[in-house]
This record gives sequence, structure tokens and C-alpha cells, in this order.
Amino acid sequence: MSLWVLAFLIYGVFSQAVFSDIFPLHRSIFLVALLSVVVPLILFSARLPASAIALSLGVLLSGFLLFLYWGNPRYVAYGAYLIGAILLVVSARLAWVKHLVTFLTGFFSVVLVGGWGAVVLHAVGVGPLYTAPFLGADERTAFFFYTSFTNIDTGSYIRPSGIFDEPGSLSFYVCFLAILRHFLDRNKKVTWFLLILGLVTASLAHVIYMVIHFLADFRFRQGLRSARVVVGFVVVGVVFSLFMASPMGKELVSRFGVGQDDRLIAGDNRGPRFKGAVTAIADNGWEAVAFGIPMCMYDGVECRQKYGKINVNPAWPIAQKGIVGSWPYYALLSWLIVAGVAGGRAQWVLVGAALLLLQRPYLFYEGYSALLLLMVVVYLRYRIMTRT
Repeated sequence: MSLWVLAFLIYGVFSQAVFSDIFPLHRSIFLVALLSVVVPLILFSARLPASAIALSLGVLLSGFLLFLYWGNPRYVAYGAYLIGAILLVVSARLAWVKHLVTFLTGFFSVVLVGGWGAVVLHAVGVGPLYTAPFLGADERTAFFFYTSFTNIDTGSYIRPSGIFDEPGSLSFYVCFLAILRHFLDRNKKVTWFLLILGLVTASLAHVIYMVIHFLADFRFRQGLRSARVVVGFVVVGVVFSLFMASPMGKELVSRFGVGQDDRLIAGDNRGPRFKGAVTAIADNGWEAVAFGIPMCMYDGVECRQKYGKINVNPAWPIAQKGIVGSWPYYALLSWLIVAGVAGGRAQWVLVGAALLLLQRPYLFYEGYSALLLLMVVVYLRYRIMTRT
């Protein structure tokens, strides 16, 4: 069964790749496989925790309520990936989870090194090997700089995105991989190697998460007595200073400036979207709060034409599905914050996870659901092991 978990998670990563839409039926095929093979296999062969069964039924019931209210049968299936992720992840053996983390560590190390390679190629004047619009209803352009994709090329710098459509997606995966490594007690040097390489994305969320991870990870009293740690700080400081002196580093610094037009800071691209989503919900009244706005769930083009860009922010799940359909996201968000704050300094990374989830509310997406829930399960097992 753990092989199915590995397959689900690995598929989830590659399903978000720029080139995944070349074969547009892959999501439907995987969903059919998940429902017809994996879920029945777990139900008949594994002892599932009552909490996992209750949560799965709750998500399914939410879909039925939305279907009954709006009359659209697609609402019944909206939580399929999340239900599949719940059942798969709780059935995974810890040994296989460690194998998965090892694979993802190697994979993202290669992707991030490739990102830095793309930055070097761009810096010396090498143009993209491939340039084309994204597939689907996306207005952006994909640039392939031999070793990495990107959708941001200003002329003076690029923000590599690896195999993904944007740098923030790459940063999101790297940060959650760091959280998994943290609770599995993997080599901290390798974890920091990944996080530092992840600066290539020039993501604000990545920098904020790194600060939180550092506070959770570093043992100040013991660490400052070690000569190797002091030398390590000096080396990292020099490398970080060189990075900040580069065009990409200067851009990253500028994104922490004073924000305008509903932006908390200059680099905040979620504030205006959040305000737009709240406005759209308010315009539709209690119905939207409870059951969402149907066009924003299944007609993204029409939703954008009417309300503008209101996706990818903490209010977006309500705009899509209302509280009836989006409660698992807000429940997870609340749990992460409470567990992270109440659990002690080593668990502050959960607060970092909550901040990342605020930026990308993707609990119901096939590329993210299993990863997010795997983090929860690994943390719960970590807590059990540290108390025994």
C-alpha cells in the first residue's frame, strides 16, 4: 500500500509541472485509478483510524450538500483527491515515507542546482532555449533556460521555477520537504542546503519560512559554542551577501519595501487578490459565504472577467465552495497555528507551514493534498516518538 502513497505523492509533484498539460487527461486517469483501485484496496485491507474515516465522510458529505444546493454533480467529486490522500497517507508505513523523502531530496537538489545554472546562463547573456505561452487559460509565458523553466524574465534577472509554472510553487515544495525532514530528524545540513538553494526563487514566503525554520531548528546555547557553527555562519553570511548584491538579490530586498494598493509590503501579490475575493463574497451575500460562487469554482475565465484576479489567497476557498465546502482548509490552517505555537520551539515550523498555506490554499489539489496531510501524519508520529 505504501507504494500507492509514493506513486500518489510523486504523481502530485509532476502533475504541477509546466509540461503536464501536454497530456490533459492525466488528472482524470489518475482520479479513476485512485477511486477504483486504491480506495477500495485500503478499505478492505487496512485498519483505518476512525478520525480518517470521519474526515473522509465529512468531505464527501460537503460535496453532496453543494450538489444538492447548486444542482451540479461535479461538486460531489471535488474532494476526491483529498479523500484519497487521507486514506493513503494514514496507511503509509514510516519506512516508505523516509524513502519518499530521500527521493524528493535528491530530485529537488537537482532541480534547484538547475535553477542556479539557469541564472548563470542568463547572467552571461544566454537566451532561453524555448519560449511559449503556458497551456490552458494562462496569460503568462514560459521560458526554458536549458536547466530550468521560469515565467519571470526581466532582462536583468530571472526567477527560476524548476519544472513548475512559477517560482513560488518550487519554493512551496522545498519548504514542505524541509518540514518533513525536520520532523523525521534528517541531516540538518542537507535540509539547509535545500533551503539556501531555494533562494534562487527569490520568493518572499521562502525567506520568511527560512527565518521560522532557523528559529525552530537552531540550538542557540549549544550552537554558539561550536567553532564549526561560527565558521558556518561566516560562510553562509558571505554567500548570502554576494547573493543580495546580485540583481536577483536586490529585487528580493525591494519586495520587502512599503506596500501600496492593498499590499502589506511591496512584494505582496496576495493582498489585492484577498480584497477582491472578500468583495466578491460580500457582493453575493450569505449564499456565497455558505456555498460559494459557482462560476469561481468551475468557470475561471468568467470569474476573472467579473471579479478580476481573486484566486490564490486565504479567502479563495470560500469564494469557490463556501464554508460548507472549504472547512477542511480552515480547520487545517487553525490546527497548524495552534499546534505550532503551543508545541514548543521545535514545532514552530508548523506556523511556517500555515503561512505557506495562507499563500497557497491548495489542500484540495492533487499536487498538494497528500503532501500537506503527510506532513501532519509525520508530525503526529514525531510527537509520539519524542514523548516516549
